[in-house]
Amino acid sequence: MRAGVLRDAARGFSLLSEAVELGFDQAQYRVARCYLKGEGVEKDAAHGVKLWRKAAVQEDCNQASAQADLALCYMQGYGVDADTVQAAFWSKKAAKGGDLAQGAADELAAFIRRCAFCGTAPAHKHCGRCRKVRYCDATC
Repeated sequence: MRAGVLRDAARGFSLLSEAVELGFDQAQYRVARCYLKGEGVEKDAAHGVKLWRKAAVQEDCNQASAQADLALCYMQGYGVDADTVQAAFWSKKAAKGGDLAQGAADELAAFIRRCAFCGTAPAHKHCGRCRKVRYCDATC
């Protein structure tokens, strides 16, 4: 029990979804998180990432957090195919957001730009086939 109310994930998800339908864009981020974690709704990472992508371009207080979370999803291949180019893109946007996520986004961007083989940063090239592996030069 918290604040005099019993925890009910399904009811919470329902209320958040209703808020999104009523135009409360800030709830979009939380609904996406519910889908990714399977809280109050059946787990659907692909749909959660789709909703985060929408939240990442909305002008609200969760924008930078959604961008940083999208970067992680692309980095880990969670709900989407792993793609270091997209991961770097979203982490840069999150870092520019000036949100509390900025420090985490900066760290993620630095990690993404490292060479997968020798650790050199920044690694300017990525594998054209898998888009997961970044490397610094032909010797790697």
